[in-house]
Order: sequence, then structure tokens, then C-alpha cells
Amino acid sequence: MAANETRFPYECNIDICPIEASFYEYRPSLALNAIPLAIFAASFLVFAAQCLWYRTWTFWIAMGFGNVAEILGYVGRLLSWRDPFEMNPFLIQIICLTLAPAFFAAGIYLSLSRIVIIFGPHLSRIKPKNYTRLFVACDIVSLVLQGAGGGIASVDSQAYRSPQKGTNIMVAGLAFQVFTLALFISLCVEFGVRVYRAPPESYATRFATLRGSRRFKAFLGVLLLATLCIEARSM
Repeated sequence: MAANETRFPYECNIDICPIEASFYEYRPSLALNAIPLAIFAASFLVFAAQCLWYRTWTFWIAMGFGNVAEILGYVGRLLSWRDPFEMNPFLIQIICLTLAPAFFAAGIYLSLSRIVIIFGPHLSRIKPKNYTRLFVACDIVSLVLQGAGGGIASVDSQAYRSPQKGTNIMVAGLAFQVFTLALFISLCVEFGVRVYRAPPESYATRFATLRGSRRFKAFLGVLLLATLCIEARSM
């Protein structure tokens, strides 16, 4: 059987068909999928503990769902290691791993409004709460498009039809997420420039100790790295 004879090898299994005829056209690595599964499982527990300690419920919803989606996605890939011709694990991994970054992005959007408050709302062109409203609304649109596209692709695949329509909708959701993140990064840069140009004595005085702490500076650096990684992942 040639690798390009079928794109939907429902009757195949790893014993009778070449691996090139599978959904992946290769066999997913057991170790390279088990490692991120363990990392996201640990991340889920860490965020759960932080949520209980600091009562950050809204942030926990975003990060919790993101970690759960990543866990399910890598479970799907591990199941695909056992049988890369099985359709359900393939659909689980592609839908969950596509949706997960949108939840993480929502957590990042929530963080910006708090950062603005820490430096001083008067230094921002936009009110802190409006950052959350704008970007979370955009994130919901992205999630709806990606979720709807994944659902349509799954139904079409189960009905032995091409999943291209659902895939196109998912890609549209990803494209909108890329645009939203690019806008977010632009506004972050603009706010950073305004903060840099403002005299330090104009910053919010009650958060002076927090701004000077290593933990806060490390948080800003990690937040920037996470934003760039999600942007790269969504492209």
C-alpha cells in the first residue's frame, strides 16, 4: 500500500499497514510525549495550589483549563503511539493541543490589567479593566472558532468525509488568536515605553516594594517569554 493511497486509514493497524499511511505519517514518540504530559500535569497541580493559597479563581480557570487541554492532548498522542491509525486519539490530540494556548493566552491577558495597576493606571492609555474585557472577548471568539472547527472536523471524520471544512474554521480561529496576541504585544510595548519615560516618582507608591522585588521582575520576564511562545505556537 502506497503512503498516499488513503488519508483516512480506518481499516489499517500498525501490523498490516506502513506507518506512512497513518494519520501522522510517522509514529509519535513515547518519551517526547510523556515528558510534556508530566510537565503539564505538574503545572496543573502547582496552579491549583497557588489558586487555593492566593484565591486567584479567574486566573486559575484560564490556566487550569489550559493545562487540562494539554494533558488530554498528550494523552491522545500517547494513545496514538500505541496505534497511529486510530482516529479518536488523533482527533483528541489535534483539538486539545490547538485549544490549549487560547486558555493560556486568557491568563496572560488577565495579568496585564494587574501589571498596569502595579505601575499606575494613569500611565496607561487604556483603563486596566478594559484590557481584560477586550482581550478576553477576543480570546472567546478564538476559542469558539477553534472549538467549532474541531467539532465539525471530528463529525466529518467519523462520517468518512473530508475534515477540511472544520480544519479551515480552526485555522481561522488560530489566525484570529495570532492577531489578538500581536495587538496585545503592541499595547504591552506601548505601555512599557510610557512607563520607561515616566519619572519613577509618578509610579503607584503602594506597590513600590513589589515592583522592586526579584520575583516580580522574574514574573515579567516569564510572562514575556510565555507570550512570545504562544504567538510562535499559534503561527
